[in-house]
Amino acid sequence: FWKASSEFVAMRSLIMVSLAQRMLSLSHPTSDAS
Repeated sequence: FWKASSEFVAMRSLIMVSLAQRMLSLSHPTSDAS
């Protein structure tokens, strides 16, 4: 159970980072992508 919890924390951290990057991209749109 605790091993799964550690993996859950890792997944959660990755999700938080992805969400942060998405929010930053939305708040600061760059024309480089297009």
